[in-house]
Amino acid sequence: MGAQALLWAKMGRTEKSSIRGRSIRLGGDWACPDFRRRTHSATMEGRPNIQPLIIALRSGLPVEFAAEIADSTGLDFRSVRRLVDLWTTVAEVAKTPDLSGETVGIVAPGNLFIATWQLVMEALACGAHARVRASRRDARSVAVLQRLLQRHVPPLAARIEVRHFSPDSPADWRAFGQGLCALVAQGSDGALAGLQRQIGAHHPDLPLRLHGHRLSFAWAAGVPSSDGWQALAHDVLLADGRGCMAPRALLVAGPIGHVDEVGATCDAALRKAAEAFPRGQLPPDLPAVHRAWVEEQRFAAAMDGRPFAAAVREDYAWVVVGGACSGPISPADLGPGGRLLVVRAASEQLSQWQLTAPHTSTVALWPWPSPEQAERLQAIGVRRCCALGQMQAPPWTLTSDGGPLGEFSLPT
Repeated sequence: MGAQALLWAKMGRTEKSSIRGRSIRLGGDWACPDFRRRTHSATMEGRPNIQPLIIALRSGLPVEFAAEIADSTGLDFRSVRRLVDLWTTVAEVAKTPDLSGETVGIVAPGNLFIATWQLVMEALACGAHARVRASRRDARSVAVLQRLLQRHVPPLAARIEVRHFSPDSPADWRAFGQGLCALVAQGSDGALAGLQRQIGAHHPDLPLRLHGHRLSFAWAAGVPSSDGWQALAHDVLLADGRGCMAPRALLVAGPIGHVDEVGATCDAALRKAAEAFPRGQLPPDLPAVHRAWVEEQRFAAAMDGRPFAAAVREDYAWVVVGGACSGPISPADLGPGGRLLVVRAASEQLSQWQLTAPHTSTVALWPWPSPEQAERLQAIGVRRCCALGQMQAPPWTLTSDGGPLGEFSLPT
């Protein structure tokens, strides 16, 4: 994009970046050095400070706000509060570019409210105004954030503008893009393609930062301990399987052993986690989708002569597939998501990971820390490695696509 680039067209790079040197430790996670080197220093002088809100939320999201978000998103009330707790625990805004006087457009995702909050706060931390197109699936979460800011940092609340309109309205997209320095969006490939068509038709030079869908899963050097299972169950059920950082599977190095015993341990951990984080308003056909997928996997395992165990409960489902596995891992092996945990025997050979690595957001490792395994995974394209139980708590210096906070640049 040359001199006209105000913003990277995508987080990271369009082409694969080479990774040189060793990984660095960042906020309890392992991240590639290439992801931090583009972060720009800027003084916070003259810009509103977001810390009063973060400090206030560390005492817990007030009940009335949590209830409204739960009603808007379909998540359980307890999951809402836990997501905010994790978000504020890792909150750290130290280096951002200065976008004072600019307006950043944000197309809010509808699957996870905390992702929207992160985008808005990122823009505000840069000193910019945030113009948000709210999702029809979650129309009120941005307004809740705005009211929280009004209570704790009124100058920031005034910098948020929320709009509601159909994604098929050219006139609304034309008006939405007017005067923006950049536009940030998260969503499915289809949604992002539609956004590019709408914005491109009216604002062809407007830089876009697009966050497409990615997968996350866990890897264990052997069957985890009971604490490891509980931490994994927390990550699986916390947001009903929503978002790029919800684990789709646990891949266990080497043979699993007795799948019925592993399944019982898995079931106990998920049952306990379901008490803490009950299911929200899931699609009514999801249990049927889980059952159909489980039966397909049961048949495939029988054809391969591999041990198999599974259960579909009211609040969750799980599958354990044992036996040796030497072929590549594909997204289809990780299941349809949505409060489903797939446990598979896997190999440590990196050739197994090549298919999914470019599409991977986060891999949780057990035991933790496992720096050598983290570096091996990141060398083939995995964006972030962390401990079990921390998958839904990425550091603020990383977004869902692995780029640094405030990945903006102004015209020279």
